[in-house]
Amino acid sequence: MMATSRSAQTVFSRRQLLGMGAAVVAGTLPAGGYRVRLAGAVTLVDPPWSRHPETVTSLSEEATYLTDLHAATDRVRMVTLGASMEGRAIRAVIVGPPRTRDQVRAANNCMIFGSHHGDEWAGREAIFEHMRDHAFGSGTETIVYLPTVSPDGVALGQRDLADGFDPNRHWSQSGVDRRTDGGAYLPEQQCLRQAILLYHPKIVLDTHEYTSTSNTFRFDSGTSNASGTPEAVVDVDGAVIAAMRNVATAAGYTAVAYGGPVPDDGATQAFKHGGIPALFTESAQRAAGGLALRRAQQLNALNAFQAYVQSNAAALASVAASVTWYSGFTPTVTDP
Repeated sequence: MMATSRSAQTVFSRRQLLGMGAAVVAGTLPAGGYRVRLAGAVTLVDPPWSRHPETVTSLSEEATYLTDLHAATDRVRMVTLGASMEGRAIRAVIVGPPRTRDQVRAANNCMIFGSHHGDEWAGREAIFEHMRDHAFGSGTETIVYLPTVSPDGVALGQRDLADGFDPNRHWSQSGVDRRTDGGAYLPEQQCLRQAILLYHPKIVLDTHEYTSTSNTFRFDSGTSNASGTPEAVVDVDGAVIAAMRNVATAAGYTAVAYGGPVPDDGATQAFKHGGIPALFTESAQRAAGGLALRRAQQLNALNAFQAYVQSNAAALASVAASVTWYSGFTPTVTDP
């Protein structure tokens, strides 16, 4: 049975606790998830949505939850990448064996985004559970989570940034800072760019939602806008998407490829052109199954994505050797 300790505290996943068959006493955190206590100071921190499965996690709940995770295990650390347009913190949560920035770069790693658009919540909610499971698990890969790319959008309940700009547009395919080439990177985009420059992810997953009442889950088509994208990147994306769709179908979800035009200046397309495998998922914002279904679909995809990363470290490292997107650029955010 895996356990992770910090000081005298031992942390187990929910599945492990249930497997013990032990009686538990549940207490509620002031603004976060649940904390379950057993004799011997065994502690489990649940994601905030466990208290309200059909409503979005507030930013204050998120802050408390991340603090609790960090306190529970040395497999979690946080780096503040900057602040949003309205001054809200944007964080990277690095989960896996304790590693320095350079060790993360060298390791088998990946990056996952949530709430790139502020009113697209399901991926963010799934990320909170996924990072907890990875934090309390034994996986050797490093996952860098940006659970809330657009905290202003979450607070305001809107797709765009506070000034109405779409954060998933106007991305440079070369990695250049758009403030210096006549472009218009805004604070949220700068934070996301800094995360890429800091950790050099070998593959990126961007969780999204689309406006529909359908229960259908959609995946990046993988081949859209492939012109100019390295063939090795197209191959990796195709393999990951196939694996994710197979797992979704096996779970009983209806899963299809995204069928519309994909903006060439979107983040994942820009990363692909620069040699970083990248893809997106989409659950339906108004799905009849509610937020619980959407969250479950996204979590299913996250688990399949992680399984691919775990099983294909050598292939991902080979592709990463030819990345140009972050080549020659130095991050301005530090993480020793």
